[in-house]
Amino acid sequence: ADAGEGWRFLLALGVILGFVLVGYALGSAIGAWLRQRLRTTSAAGGDSLLGSIVHVVTTLVVVWLVLAPVAARDSNHFSQSLKGSAVLSGVERATPQFIRNVPARVHSFIDASGFPVISDPFNQMPQRQVDAPNSALSADPVVAAVGPSVVHVIGEADQCSRLLQGSGFVVAPNTVMTNAHVVAGTNKVQLSTVNGRVDATVTMYNPQHDIALLSAPGLGLQPLQWSEADAQAGQDAIVLGYPLGGPFTATPARVREKFVVSGPNIYANSRVDREAYSLRATVQHGNSGGPLVDGEGHVLGLIFGADANEDGTGYALTREEVDSQVGQLSQYRAAVGTGACVNG
Repeated sequence: ADAGEGWRFLLALGVILGFVLVGYALGSAIGAWLRQRLRTTSAAGGDSLLGSIVHVVTTLVVVWLVLAPVAARDSNHFSQSLKGSAVLSGVERATPQFIRNVPARVHSFIDASGFPVISDPFNQMPQRQVDAPNSALSADPVVAAVGPSVVHVIGEADQCSRLLQGSGFVVAPNTVMTNAHVVAGTNKVQLSTVNGRVDATVTMYNPQHDIALLSAPGLGLQPLQWSEADAQAGQDAIVLGYPLGGPFTATPARVREKFVVSGPNIYANSRVDREAYSLRATVQHGNSGGPLVDGEGHVLGLIFGADANEDGTGYALTREEVDSQVGQLSQYRAAVGTGACVNG
């Protein structure tokens, strides 16, 4: 899997460089054509100045296009140095949005799981420092109490020959909430539960905010209740789910803060602002769509991604964010399409 990701990463960089070279060649040809038609000395001087400015700007954008995927991909010393570059950060802020989406698209192409990595490589979000999570929470009695209501979501996407896996939790009778990227492009979805496997139908698909609802008649599992209160900075919490497609796991977490996170949608073709909790927790592929619960087993948020710049930081959509996008659960009865696979 790592070798495959490495080849996809190199291929993506090659494609970027190819487009850059073609664009540079076209720009040079157009510039030469215009210069031949400039006859006055003042016009020629203006052309020279403008050409120098364009050349500098173009060079900076080219460097950013090549280095942004590198910075977003790794957490070694070199990539951390890139992320701290004020020049590259400034270039990103001044770059048109469709170009700024390139690093997220590269990540989407490399990582076949669709697992979102949140934040821009050159705009690190400040993280509130909190104590390490309480390791004893993984064996807290509340885990056994609410665990049966957390399910393993397994989707088959024939259009891209892919098996998708994630987590979900029961929010109403026979209704499961998960992330949209967990079921993107699927034609068949099943839920692995304490009672065995059951078929599910996608009844809500929101790729912009990364939320999906699944209907599973006869599921027969107890819905989890959302917390009436917001999580507070420093609060204990637990991430429940099936990381890396493995067995059910309770991962201790500590809430850093609630804030608005700006990042790409699941297809990396536009950006979206979402209210979320940042967490000090290990959030991995497969945790997507699972619940963040408090010490009483009440849901605090919907897990949807991890930080690109800081290891040990995950994100969960708040109840307010989910409610604003979902509304009344009873309205979702019919099957809906699941779009394309995340990296096509």
